[in-house]
Amino acid sequence: MQPIFEDQFNIKWVNSTGSSSAQFGRTMAEREAGRYTLDIWGGGTNTSINRLLPAEVLDPIEIDGLLILPEVTDLSNWYQEKLHYAEGHVELLSYSNGDTFPKIEFNTDLLDPTEIRSWKDLLDPKYKGMIVIAGDPRDPGVGGADKFFFYTHPDLGIDYITALLFDQEIAFMPNAASAADRLARGVYSICLFGCDTGGLESLGLPVSENFPHRLIEGSYANASFGTIYAMNTPRNPNAQKLWMNWWLSREGQAAMQSATGRQSLRADIPLDGVSPRNIRVGDETILESVEGYQATVSEIIEVLNEIMGPR
Repeated sequence: MQPIFEDQFNIKWVNSTGSSSAQFGRTMAEREAGRYTLDIWGGGTNTSINRLLPAEVLDPIEIDGLLILPEVTDLSNWYQEKLHYAEGHVELLSYSNGDTFPKIEFNTDLLDPTEIRSWKDLLDPKYKGMIVIAGDPRDPGVGGADKFFFYTHPDLGIDYITALLFDQEIAFMPNAASAADRLARGVYSICLFGCDTGGLESLGLPVSENFPHRLIEGSYANASFGTIYAMNTPRNPNAQKLWMNWWLSREGQAAMQSATGRQSLRADIPLDGVSPRNIRVGDETILESVEGYQATVSEIIEVLNEIMGPR
């Protein structure tokens, strides 16, 4: 993606990587010192809704404002013929989705995925001690969309979450790599909330990140890290506008799909490079667009801390 933009516009694209919480601290410290180094921020919705918006450091991303390219401002080019803003905040624009199929990664030697037709099937005693999570579910950044779906679904709810965590003796690994390693070695047969097994699968190890079918409770799509924000008082305002419009163009979103495997929320580009598990079928809701999404995730974290105890 970066070389395409740089070669076309002769503008250097500089990335600043790291966790959103760390970036927030750095950005606010810089601004207090009168330094404005960021033009665009990309990430999830936890830090943006709970910290960036209250800090009033973001500008709206609106048609006839930052968005001026006709192929970007034509809403017929977008999924559901609209721009998808996280919880309706015009400062937080989602551009892609992932995981329209269940986010269940598995050891292909140990699990026949056709045995799982409902999320409740994971409560079968034969899976006790065989499920791993990449991270701690009390962490807001771990499986937020999945937890929201479980918590708000009328046939699942907190009783389901509690049974899954406690009755099935789920293991928590510190990160995706360690969870994927144990999944590939057969220590566990199922990983929830993201083990990032794609690399191991390409090496021929017995893992898959593509669960083959939807479950009876229905499907959804999550924007996850596929959301962008425009920093106010940008260091390079013209480059900020140029990049934003290029990124949301057909060319930019096609490059994004190829690089990430996620499906663009543009509805007018082919699915080249999109992972099968991320392809929309039907009219899935982008969960982060639901009003109160982040507050509900925070509520779930509080409930989990109560029932699981301190970390």
